[in-house]
Amino acid sequence: MESHTDESQDAVENLEIEDKGDTSQEMQENVNRLKNVLKLSKARRFAYCEFFYSPVDAQIFCSENEFLSLVKENLPNLRTKKLRKSEWRVIRRLIGKPRRLSVNFLKEERRTLEEKRAKIQNVYRGEVTQIDPDSVDLPSKLPRPLMVGTKVFAKLSGQKDGVYAGTIDATQDDGYRVVFEKENLFPTTVVTEDQVMSAVPQELLSLSYFLTTNKANLKSQLPPSNNVFLPSQALVERMQQQSVITGYTIDPQSNMSLPVYNTVPQKKTSVRDDKVGNFPVRMLVIIVKMCKLLEHKRSTIKLLRSLNDEAIKLSRYGTQFPKPFVTAFAEVVVDLESINKMLRVYAEALNEYRSNLLNQRSRPVVTDRPEVLRRTCHNHANQILKHCSSVIQVQDEKAKEVIAMLSSLLLQIRFLGQHAISSRSCAEEITILTDSLKELKDSLPADCHAAFQDGVEVHLKQIFNTLLKVRPQNGI
Repeated sequence: MESHTDESQDAVENLEIEDKGDTSQEMQENVNRLKNVLKLSKARRFAYCEFFYSPVDAQIFCSENEFLSLVKENLPNLRTKKLRKSEWRVIRRLIGKPRRLSVNFLKEERRTLEEKRAKIQNVYRGEVTQIDPDSVDLPSKLPRPLMVGTKVFAKLSGQKDGVYAGTIDATQDDGYRVVFEKENLFPTTVVTEDQVMSAVPQELLSLSYFLTTNKANLKSQLPPSNNVFLPSQALVERMQQQSVITGYTIDPQSNMSLPVYNTVPQKKTSVRDDKVGNFPVRMLVIIVKMCKLLEHKRSTIKLLRSLNDEAIKLSRYGTQFPKPFVTAFAEVVVDLESINKMLRVYAEALNEYRSNLLNQRSRPVVTDRPEVLRRTCHNHANQILKHCSSVIQVQDEKAKEVIAMLSSLLLQIRFLGQHAISSRSCAEEITILTDSLKELKDSLPADCHAAFQDGVEVHLKQIFNTLLKVRPQNGI
């Protein structure tokens, strides 16, 4: 009962008024009553089901439903929503009794909902350029996808069941990575798209706008259609090898004009992969440009967060956004989108040199074969556990396995720390440790994940973040 009370208290901590001096006594009493009600699990579930909608689900559920469509179809002249009970009974008799809450009906509704969500996500990704009218009925208007820095409310389940305030830190295929305002209680978590609600109203755009944008982006990615008129590479080389007529001369015997040929030497193509310090020049240029772009992206995201906070303040006080503010916000968003496109282009270009760089490594290091490091540390951990079994008796085999894996993780951290000088990149080491941490977490039962996150994962991630800030990156 005490744990349930603590969970309820955590779930309503965000329901606080920022400026209590400006509110009336009646408002304070109403807020206190609401807090007390939300301590009940059924009341919290009712509030969540009734008022919590993601931006996409709000357009799906809060748009015109099937019943309103039937009313408009059968009673097109009905303009009022205030009806007597007898009038309402007549309307229901005319329309017919719908079959609700049956197993097949609910299963079909859930399947249709998932299809709509998947279709909208495909529209956001740019994979859809036209909608089949017979497939899925999508809303006529859709919000923009949530951006980095947007204030949101995220629904968490499990021990800390509730809705909590946070900020979007990154977007992923399976949802959003949310940083909560109370970082000491909640670590950074990936939340699915349907469990995230924006703290501010989102701008709605027509579905045709997204389809037109996707079609334009798709056309820009296609190769030009007039390539059929270009000469082939073999024809170009043959023409370059042919002699060029530079003039004519008269043959004294036949009095005929003969052409004078001049062989044009073939130009040497510039070497694309000139090297400096055993590294291709083009690769070094790409890396420098990517570093500058990443620095520019950091400053742009900071500016976007400040503008987003200012927008929240303006909307909270009910004032309209000034035109210069809207223009500045739009410029920042467009700038961030162009930066991401350029980074993708540079990343694809840099990927060409990956195999060459791996082959050019002068001597092997620990991070080249992480599976060998894990196996060695795991064997060493089992030996330590056997040595200590004479002093500490552990009967449960699963507990022994968890102890061995935790010891193996500590040995990996110690080994990588001792060989930090020979390592090429701190990020490679952290990737190895993160994979080992994930493997350990997956081996635990589901009811132990929360304790593992609070007791192990949070502290290790703090160590990883500190290493990335303190240790210099050795590069490639």
